[in-house]
Amino acid sequence: MLGGDGGSYYVAYALLCAALGVVHIKVKSTEGVTITTKEFKIFQTSFLSAYSLMMLAELLCLASFYPTLVYLGLPLEKITRLYVVTVVSTSVCSLLMEVVDVGARKDKCVLSAVLYGISMMSLFLSSGHFELLLLGRVIYGAASALHHSAFEAYAVHEHSTLGFPDDW
Repeated sequence: MLGGDGGSYYVAYALLCAALGVVHIKVKSTEGVTITTKEFKIFQTSFLSAYSLMMLAELLCLASFYPTLVYLGLPLEKITRLYVVTVVSTSVCSLLMEVVDVGARKDKCVLSAVLYGISMMSLFLSSGHFELLLLGRVIYGAASALHHSAFEAYAVHEHSTLGFPDDW
């Protein structure tokens, strides 16, 4: 699957991810201590760890977007259209999530996972049907918007449920 420059692309991307991880750890170690309870430290650490893993997975997905579509034999023009459709779909669905509440946090997570699965299956089932790939990218944008919305709702809910002050 890797072409001539594919290996160097992934190595460079891995180094970039590692550098971002080191910067994140460095920034976290120099922060001033404002948290006063052990429970809040545990909540904050677990949430930030899970959210960071989710963001890393999304970055890996975005990084493999172009090489995967090149491997499928799509020209640059169609890959660009698919990328623009993904960005527009994510933006529109995020705006709709602000206006219309889809459901509970668990429902958003499950729906997001199902939509991600359908989106990924569109890559395997497309076999030359560009319209199916477009639909898959629209579905991916909706899944991404739901995913971020679910994480945000979880953080707000857990923060208030555990009784932490609003300024934390």
